[in-house]
Amino acid sequence: MAGFVPEYIWNFVEELDEHPWLFAALASILVGLSGILPLLIIPIDETATFKDGAGAATLRILLSFAVGGLLGDVFLHLLPEAWQHDLANTKEGEHVSMKCGLWCLFGMLVFIVVEKLFAAAEAHEEEEEEKPKGPIKQIEIEEIEKLLIAERKSRGKENGGLCGNGTVTAKQLYDTCVFNNNTKGEGGCCSAVTTNGAVKCKGSSRWMGRCLLREAREKAHQLSKEKTEKKDVAGYLNLMANSIDNFTHGLAVGGSFLVGFRVGLLTTFAILVHEIPHEVGDFAILLKSGFSRWEAAKAQLATASAGLIGAMTAVIFSGARNAIEAKTSWIAPFTAGGFLHIALVTVLPDLLREDDKKESAKHLAALLAGIGVMAFMTKYFG
Repeated sequence: MAGFVPEYIWNFVEELDEHPWLFAALASILVGLSGILPLLIIPIDETATFKDGAGAATLRILLSFAVGGLLGDVFLHLLPEAWQHDLANTKEGEHVSMKCGLWCLFGMLVFIVVEKLFAAAEAHEEEEEEKPKGPIKQIEIEEIEKLLIAERKSRGKENGGLCGNGTVTAKQLYDTCVFNNNTKGEGGCCSAVTTNGAVKCKGSSRWMGRCLLREAREKAHQLSKEKTEKKDVAGYLNLMANSIDNFTHGLAVGGSFLVGFRVGLLTTFAILVHEIPHEVGDFAILLKSGFSRWEAAKAQLATASAGLIGAMTAVIFSGARNAIEAKTSWIAPFTAGGFLHIALVTVLPDLLREDDKKESAKHLAALLAGIGVMAFMTKYFG
């Protein structure tokens, strides 16, 4: 090989070996950027949901692929890797798979507890929202500010304004909301309201605009819905598991660049190729959980920071590499347990509700494809 490559190139590569921290960081960032790749290749509309919409069928197929990818990653990559590490460090007479199995079960239990806690918190929030509130509390201050902007933009249009004419302050808009809700007293900017929704402005004999209460309620409800639209816990669980998984990838990348630049490049390439199908599945799970395409991409990039932390950990503690491996050997089986919970408990049950036989066949094919892709990547790049 040296005869085909100029000597100055080999000298350059040898010089690169002297800066492992720099290339470990760059490689970790590159692996992290694979998280935005699904944004470019997944053909799902921004408004698609799991149950309906033009992209619903595509999303369910991608979720099936995600389940297959997670199962393949667990049984063909994470657990075999953990068992291999335990086998190499097992003392005579010890049960080789006991430790790995316990960590896997512990990972599943942790994710179950976290999901239960999320569910309990959401139930408490819903109970608080259902409690009766006075008219003053129906519209929050920042929502009123948005309504003011809408009023100013639509001023002068007979059917567009909230109050019809004049400058409206936040206090006046607030008072008018209370006035119209109680149907008595003097409003801040409207002196009367008809049953069909028209309003009479103070100091004017003309009826114009629409009922503030009706307009405000509709707009505030929509704004509140957009602001507080809840995301399913499955998305957050998946992000948590990915952060842990990315940390181990960072350790591998950092450790490989300590061995040499060429070894680091090969390791980075192997992890990158292995991660791409994984990221597609993760992206689909986030979309199902209520994330928008951009929110999902940003969340994926956020989890990539764990990979950078892992790489820097490997470089900084390079003198204690064996100790680091021993102390982090639990991460792979723990992550495997988390992935099993996400695949079999939070995603697969929704897919099993499909009644259409043709769609069910597509889901099964996508699931098998996910397993097949992970098997191929593990065999040739793992």
